[in-house]
Amino acid sequence: MFLSRHRHAALASVLAMLCSASVNSVSAGARTWTGIGPEGGDIRVLAIDPKAPESLYAGTEDGGIFKSTNGGASWKPLKVGLPAVNVSVYALAIDPAFPRTIYAGIKFYGLFKSTDSGESWTAANTGLPRSSTVNALAIASSLTETVYAATFGGLFKSTNGGKSWSTVSAALPRLQRSADVPVEFKRVTILAVDSTNPTTLYTGTDADGVFKSTTAGREWKSANTGLPKTHVNALAIDLRAPATLYAGTDDGLFKSTNGGGSWTPVNLGLSRAAVPAYTVVIDRRDSRVIYAGTSDGLFRSVDGGKNWRPIISGGTGFPVKALAIDATRPHILYAGTLRGVLKSTTAGQSWSAVNKGLTNTFVETLVVDPRTPNTLYAWTRIGWTAGLLFKSTNGGKSWSPINSGLPRAKVEVFSLAIDPGIESTLYAGTSGGLFMSVNGGEGWTPVKAEPNTQVVNTLAVDPTSHRTLYAGLKDGVFKSTDGGETWSTSKLSPQYLLTLAIDPTNVRILYAGTYLSGLFQSTNGGENWNSINTGLPEPGAQNTALAFAIDSTDSKTVYVATSSGVFKSTNGGERWVAFNAGLTNSFVRALVIDPTVPKRVYAGTQGGGVFVLHEAVSSGD
Repeated sequence: MFLSRHRHAALASVLAMLCSASVNSVSAGARTWTGIGPEGGDIRVLAIDPKAPESLYAGTEDGGIFKSTNGGASWKPLKVGLPAVNVSVYALAIDPAFPRTIYAGIKFYGLFKSTDSGESWTAANTGLPRSSTVNALAIASSLTETVYAATFGGLFKSTNGGKSWSTVSAALPRLQRSADVPVEFKRVTILAVDSTNPTTLYTGTDADGVFKSTTAGREWKSANTGLPKTHVNALAIDLRAPATLYAGTDDGLFKSTNGGGSWTPVNLGLSRAAVPAYTVVIDRRDSRVIYAGTSDGLFRSVDGGKNWRPIISGGTGFPVKALAIDATRPHILYAGTLRGVLKSTTAGQSWSAVNKGLTNTFVETLVVDPRTPNTLYAWTRIGWTAGLLFKSTNGGKSWSPINSGLPRAKVEVFSLAIDPGIESTLYAGTSGGLFMSVNGGEGWTPVKAEPNTQVVNTLAVDPTSHRTLYAGLKDGVFKSTDGGETWSTSKLSPQYLLTLAIDPTNVRILYAGTYLSGLFQSTNGGENWNSINTGLPEPGAQNTALAFAIDSTDSKTVYVATSSGVFKSTNGGERWVAFNAGLTNSFVRALVIDPTVPKRVYAGTQGGGVFVLHEAVSSGD
């Protein structure tokens, strides 16, 4: 019951905050963005300071690192020295002897180190493969300068606190990506070090199970008897009996009592026998108590894994991928989910969300009905494979799902367009084609025309002729003049379209944003298109346009959201100027102008929640 409320509450806050007093924090004349939530997001790793357990760190997907110094009551982002983009953090390790020293493994950016409790970071990648993704980290507890890093390029070791790295994976299995790529990669997903004997290591791989070394990584042997050759997500060693360890895999949970010599499945009471298990944590004070985070929630065993019962159960599709236990107070737990951090002070009997200041949500689609501004629609991604379409009729105070008739409950909705001519009619561009609703989203039917056979990335409806629709696909712009019954191809093809917008005062003026090719404009209803990239980054990955917003009171004022921030034009796209002051997350997915206050603009980001821009005009202007 709790998780259902938690998920809906997190999504409900997407636009509830848009109507809150937080926008008043921007002073008159200001031209900066202010982050306003929603709170929560995709949590990939959690770590607790062993000497100050009220301090903990959260690594997120796309949102970087957050820190709490009050047991999760509030969080702040840690950004100084980290790459100036929305980074994904897959690994955190705190030095047990000197907890001001922290290591962070970052997707595509390798390893970063902090010696001031996360306040500042420096890259520590000497010897690591270029553009490494560090999946896991481990510190040899008796030799704290000895650190291991698991990457898709193999296992690496540092004996000088991350100043330099060398490979220790020569004997691990290798994988050749394809015949065209002769370089072989040793793909390591997880590792664990025996704290009583730091020369004993275990590694998990992405397709070949578990391997063991008793020589600090110089030699390795397969440790897979009884274990399927599968993706290994988690390894946990019993501190009291280090020959006992657990492996969380894509095929369930396994236990070994002989140092990896053999394994047996321990899945009784889990939601399904082969449920993917992402994290396993053993209670330091009582090793019979074990927690397992799975794709279906969090489970607890009090008999060494023989039996399990759910303590966070949101059903299939609500994974717990991160878990941390307070070492001095084992009844205090933190769980990282796709919607933020949950905390229990009752050994998992009850939970509460603790996400104040932790803004790491993925807002992909955001629209406001111009006729009734209290009617809002939003699609927020849950992880990378799922999401939900929601509607609010009270300005974002509460939300309800509106997925009936869509091809599946978790369909990806890339674009929404409201018909300005017919009340309660709107269109949805989805991963399963083009859909239409005539009852405000309560039910959806497919538009049986060419765009319905493809992924529809963007939609626009002519505000003066509601049966004229534009759809952006991977191979160009399609136009319909009969409400979607038939379609013709625009001359902008074969550009990969990601966003479209129509000038509300001159419907023959269209704006198009593409993947890698920048922006285009048509002044004749889509017949011809011209490039309009002056002032933007060179067309390419940094100039991928994802959303437009046009000021209805001054249509020459146009905003565009890109993968490198927001840009603004005051002359109809002839020239663009970066408009990013205060925008701490640069990957902007959605833009909305408040229909009642056109100078107020909202930006939905990938991994940073929603920001508001309130361009107040002083009395002297």
